Amino acid sequence: MQEQYEKIEAYLNDELSAAERKAFEADMASDPALAREVDLHRRLTTVLGDEAEWQFRQNLQALRDSVPDDQLKEGKPGNNRRAGGLLLGLLGLIVIASLLYWYATSDATTTSEPVPEAPAPPAETQQNPLEEADDLPPVAEEKPTPPPEPVAPEPYAASPQLEELAKASPLSNIYEFELRSAIQGDNPKQLRLDGELLSAQWEGQTPFVVEIFSNDPAPYPDRPVQEGELLLQPIEEDGTIAYAAKQAYTASYEAPLDLQPGLYYYQVRLQGLDEVLWVGRFKL
Repeated sequence: MQEQYEKIEAYLNDELSAAERKAFEADMASDPALAREVDLHRRLTTVLGDEAEWQFRQNLQALRDSVPDDQLKEGKPGNNRRAGGLLLGLLGLIVIASLLYWYATSDATTTSEPVPEAPAPPAETQQNPLEEADDLPPVAEEKPTPPPEPVAPEPYAASPQLEELAKASPLSNIYEFELRSAIQGDNPKQLRLDGELLSAQWEGQTPFVVEIFSNDPAPYPDRPVQEGELLLQPIEEDGTIAYAAKQAYTASYEAPLDLQPGLYYYQVRLQGLDEVLWVGRFKL
């Protein structure tokens, strides 16, 4: 029996020569009991693994060593059957015990030794998810919608703000203007202003400015299309008595106009001050 066990082990471990292996396979073909024994050894080897298989073989060897040799030898059929039944029963108990031992030791190994967590990659090596999408097409940057360009008014449309100022002129009790406009000539056309100023405070040194604006309200009052100086001459005939201590002046302005046809406004103010003293209008 020991010799047969060793030959099975040598066969499964591929330790037989070619002739021995061929002869052993012929014995298995003619002896079903031997074939079953070899198959049992092969399955136990696969299920139990190295450590459990070694323990099983040790137990099996101890079992075999405990059976007297005279019972393993060929004898009466009844004796052989009793010995074989005893051997198979003990073999089943050993297999069950070995399987329980193998599962218990594998579970203990798994639970007693926790698997260490993989260290997190350093912050500088963590890749930005956006950088991983290099193969994606670039996203077109949305440009802000520019505001609509202001539409210029019709050439002869009135400017509401300047129309109100023109109707309310003169706009100051300190500098009382009375001006009239006229367009002269043809190429180029000229603007001529004539009128008077009554004032008790003008000292004659700070000039008055004439500023011309188009009917477009957007540039007013920062961007006149043309500007110049209003000329003033004092009136000497008892002006201070006739006009309640106010001095009277003649006012005049004349300048060529290089402008497109349309409605225009002119205003008068003291240089350096924002206060508007007079507003008038003319057409080209």
